[in-house]
Amino acid sequence: MKTETRSIVVSRNKSTQSIILLVVIFCIVLAFQLGGYQKRVTVAELIEENSVLQREVSELIELLNSAEKTIDILEVDNEVNSIALETSRLEIINLQRIISDNTFQLEVYKDYLSDDFKAKKKLSVASFSATEIKQNVWSYSWITVQSVQQPKISSVMLKAFIVGETKGISEELPFDELDEYLPRFPLDLRVKYFSSTKGKLSFPEGFKPKQVKFMLHYANKPSEIYESDFEWSFGV
Repeated sequence: MKTETRSIVVSRNKSTQSIILLVVIFCIVLAFQLGGYQKRVTVAELIEENSVLQREVSELIELLNSAEKTIDILEVDNEVNSIALETSRLEIINLQRIISDNTFQLEVYKDYLSDDFKAKKKLSVASFSATEIKQNVWSYSWITVQSVQQPKISSVMLKAFIVGETKGISEELPFDELDEYLPRFPLDLRVKYFSSTKGKLSFPEGFKPKQVKFMLHYANKPSEIYESDFEWSFGV
C-alpha cells in the first residue's frame, strides 16, 4: 500500500505583507515622535521654570540692594543727625556764652560812661561770671577795669583766688592752680579801659566755692594794691 504525502503550501498575498510592514514602520515612527515630544515638553518646562526662578532671584536681589541702601541711609542719617545735634548743642552753648560776655561788657561800657564810674577805684574787677560745664568744671570770665582821668595802656598785675571749703575746712585756691591754661600768677595784663579774661576752673572733689577775690596793682606801684571781691552765687 502506497503512502501519499501531501505538502501544504501557505501563500501570502503581497499586499497583506506590505500593510503589515507599513503598520510596523508607523508604530516605530510614532514611538520616536512620542518620545521626542515628551522630551521637548520636559525641556520647555525646565526652561520656563528656570526663567521664573531667574526673575524671582533678580527681584530678591533688587529688594536686598534696596534694603541695604535704606539701612545705609538710615545709619548715615542717624550719624549725621547725632553729629548735627551735638554740633548744634555746642554752638548754642557757645552762643549763650558769647551773649553773656557781650551783655557783661555792655554793662561795663554803661558803667564806664556814667558819672559814678569816675568815683570808683583806679583799678578794679568790674564783674565776674561763671557757668557750670560739667561736674566740678566751670567756665569763667571777668573784666579788669582802669578808671583814670587820662587813661593810657598800663601794665597791671593781678592775682585771683577762690575761697571755699572742703569737708568743713576753709581753703583759698589760686586760679592758676585750678586752670591749667592760665599763666602763673601774677597775671601781667595790658589795660587802657578794660581787659577781659576767660578760662575754665576744675575744682577738687568735694570743694564748695563761696567767694572770689582779686588783688591788683600797677607794675610800677607794687605797694598800691586794689581788691575786688564777689560772692559765689552760681551754684556748686
